[in-house]
Amino acid sequence: MDASREDDPNAGLWVDDFKTAPRQVFRGWVDSYARGPGNEIYFLEGKPDLNGVLWKVGWNGQGLTRTSTTIRLIYSYWIQLVRDSQEFVAVSPDGRHVTVNVQGVLQANIGMIENIR
Repeated sequence: MDASREDDPNAGLWVDDFKTAPRQVFRGWVDSYARGPGNEIYFLEGKPDLNGVLWKVGWNGQGLTRTSTTIRLIYSYWIQLVRDSQEFVAVSPDGRHVTVNVQGVLQANIGMIENIR
């Protein structure tokens, strides 16, 4: 659920089986998410220091686990999920590799370097 303001208690990752009430399994800033292997969701928690922490949890909301991966965020930890986010993650089918997009302006910087040479 997107945050409506800073420190919004409803912001975070929720699960819903459409039979019972939705349940919040993670409170905080979820910047991006991706489906992992089996029945897992990987999501990127945004931190104020602009580091994203990668977590995983089961589709049923069980087994919330912090991974060892930290990803540098591009702009802000306080954004609206997907619509404003510039960070996107994808997880390999075996769950061993994470792919992260790079900031688009870096490509322009490479072009500038070539022009200087």
